[in-house]
Amino acid sequence: MLVNIAKSKNDVETFLTTRQLNKLPSLGNWVDALAVLANEHRHQFAEYQLPLDFAAKLQRVVQIANENKITWIRNEKRGHGYVDCQDGSYKELYMECLPAIEEIEKLLSTLFFRYRYFHIINLKRIEGRSFTITAHNLSGSNPAFVEQEIVTEFDSVEELPIEDRFYLVTPDLKKWYDLHPYFIYGECNLCHHNRLLVYDGIYMLDPYIGHRFLQQP
Repeated sequence: MLVNIAKSKNDVETFLTTRQLNKLPSLGNWVDALAVLANEHRHQFAEYQLPLDFAAKLQRVVQIANENKITWIRNEKRGHGYVDCQDGSYKELYMECLPAIEEIEKLLSTLFFRYRYFHIINLKRIEGRSFTITAHNLSGSNPAFVEQEIVTEFDSVEELPIEDRFYLVTPDLKKWYDLHPYFIYGECNLCHHNRLLVYDGIYMLDPYIGHRFLQQP
């Protein structure tokens, strides 16, 4: 989300490839990339309608992840299957990591609550530059996303959102960031529920339930 806000569409792909986030990215690579973004754009976050101290919050997220060995626990304990979900030690790891995860969520909350997130169902021109957009509101943790009608204006045809795509939108509805193909609204192949899915170049991830499956060609 942050790299799409901070960089052009062409630069997004370059950044993800350079940081090894385009194919089967590891959690460690995500954390490292977050640190790079915090450093490269620390003086620009205010332009993106984020707090002046947001870069410091991102650095703190990286620090917490490293201090609490979140990546190591995920990779060595859970990711490689050494700790099963039904295993009692999984609960111990969960409780051990919970305070750190809650602090990370709090530090990142501005990104999730200040911006809006929409899956475009359709849009119709009212008159002039005004449009009515019907979209799923994808904000929040409940996967039962409700439809919402939005009325806003666009200065040019190039700014119009595309149907069936996922957008990160500024609070004033003026800037729409197309997150395709990295975020997709569609059906999870494993549980057959409509979800917001994250794409890494090979696999789709359902972050709500944790399902992971190959993207169909």
